[in-house]
Amino acid sequence: MQEKFLVKNIFSTEEKLRVCDSVHKLKEHWINRGGYFAYPFFSLGAASYMDAREDQSRYYQWAKKFNPLLEAEFAWLYTKIQDWLQTELGKEVKYHPKQALPGFHIFLGDELFEIPVASRHVDLQYRDLDWGDLKYKPEDSLSFTAYIKLPANGGGMSVWDYSHQDLLELDPLAREAKLSAAESKYQKFQEGDIVIHSGLHYHQIAPMEEPTEEDQRISLQGHAVLADDGSYQLYW
Repeated sequence: MQEKFLVKNIFSTEEKLRVCDSVHKLKEHWINRGGYFAYPFFSLGAASYMDAREDQSRYYQWAKKFNPLLEAEFAWLYTKIQDWLQTELGKEVKYHPKQALPGFHIFLGDELFEIPVASRHVDLQYRDLDWGDLKYKPEDSLSFTAYIKLPANGGGMSVWDYSHQDLLELDPLAREAKLSAAESKYQKFQEGDIVIHSGLHYHQIAPMEEPTEEDQRISLQGHAVLADDGSYQLYW
């Protein structure tokens, strides 16, 4: 079964420039995610897939630190995203008060990104978080990306036709072998697009095509679980 995408271009040129200016205004708060190979890859905000997996307490410390900063700078953007999601999903959408607000991936142009440095993954990070008394339906989770700035040659996502459930019984090595042997499909998106998908099919940030030093890839990243009260609870 193929992953289904809901895609709509919702940001004006002025809004995209406003977000980019704000992201760079907060550059001192970027978290270096480049790792051992020193890729020029950063985040603005706490990211559950990296932070909660390693240390849940650090995730919540960073959420407490970054949420007020992000809210102060991007309140209008969070309202726009919330209103659009509510219209498209037909359900109430809330930002969960305890979790990290959706934040930004920031990739700066570098030839290192011509290879697929990001992992193939599914979005199961809700399992690493403390939801208190909230009850939710894992099978109805979703992920979204708002593409604010893309390299000159475009950008998008590589997607496999395998879901989390399809490969659930395989050990990690067998799973990677299965994915490596299968062809992925390149889903190309445009600046200003917001993209919703289940997050439960294997996917990967697509490599950059002939990147230059002037290129940037800036995207707002978020996820949601569907609570038993019928509302989507957003987080990152």
